[in-house]
Amino acid sequence: MRIILMLVLTVFTLGGCAAREAEPETAPAFEEILKIDIHAHIFEYIPGFAEMLSRNKLCLLNICVPASDPVQMKWMEETAELLYQKYGSIHPFASTFPVYGLFEPDYAAKAISWLDKSFEQGAVMTKIWKEVGMEIKTPGGEFVMPDDERLDPIYSYLAGRGKPIIAHLAEPIIAWLPLEPGDTVSYYATHPEWHFYGKEGFPSYEQIIRARDNILKKHPDLVFIGAHMGSMSHDVDMVAERLEKYPNFFAGIGGRTGFLARQPKEKVRDFFIRFSDRIMYGTDIGRVPGKHGEIDPQKRDEFFEGVLARYRTEYQYYAGQGRMEYRGRQVECLGLPRAVLEKIYSANARRIIPGLDKILAE
Repeated sequence: MRIILMLVLTVFTLGGCAAREAEPETAPAFEEILKIDIHAHIFEYIPGFAEMLSRNKLCLLNICVPASDPVQMKWMEETAELLYQKYGSIHPFASTFPVYGLFEPDYAAKAISWLDKSFEQGAVMTKIWKEVGMEIKTPGGEFVMPDDERLDPIYSYLAGRGKPIIAHLAEPIIAWLPLEPGDTVSYYATHPEWHFYGKEGFPSYEQIIRARDNILKKHPDLVFIGAHMGSMSHDVDMVAERLEKYPNFFAGIGGRTGFLARQPKEKVRDFFIRFSDRIMYGTDIGRVPGKHGEIDPQKRDEFFEGVLARYRTEYQYYAGQGRMEYRGRQVECLGLPRAVLEKIYSANARRIIPGLDKILAE
């Protein structure tokens, strides 16, 4: 009888432990952990903005883009440098490199010289944008693909210096599909120049993704961050395939939370846990004078609240439990473990992007 009782108590105790272990881990509060947005475009000094970010443990890594207009490119670089000098740990930055003059004999030397100066001014990495593969053409009228041999010296230089590249190449696959009926407000409805459905002569989605993958093959020592989930945010299996195949490939979320939230919760959650060392958070949030207009001083608080609401809402999706509303849809929160949250929100960026950890410590 005593043996049976001991067995019953043992099973009950083990069952209790198993039940406790199965309970969802309590996520840290939004304000509790450091949050590095590795994909931001804030090119405007807004009084009080950096202070608001600091209070909420937010750091925005400003990314310069595009690179085909020398005037715009120079202004953006100088603005990013000024914000970095004023708020280093809040506004570190990534440069870009010129793609104008691509067909000149000394192109690579000039681009590398630009990058040298940019890194001297504090840039922690650089960016290549979708204009390569989707807009820039050779003198003969062919689209320049991102694996073009004229860009190889740039990739080799970055690998040699240990500087990552963040790459927005291609667009989500929906840019090659018909707009949804009645759609008048989506990005592609308001930016038809980047919507290719029914347009002849443009590269396909698959062509650009293949060219991007070819860079990873040719330059295995280049730390390559695929912005916007590598333009594969509609299918985490596609992202997983590249993460498995290319050790130098990393995924930046870059404003694609909405695409992730449309996929089955368990599939996305398993993906984040499996590749928790290879994913970094980002929003693609932007403020560019002339493009967005200046903020009325009376509406600064409203702007701050909107920015903070964006970060809080997305944190709820990644950290929360149960269902929530995200952009007008009911979605399932991922409920990621604390260790995974801390990796995707800060630890991975600090490990993968050299110099960032030192900037944050200053």
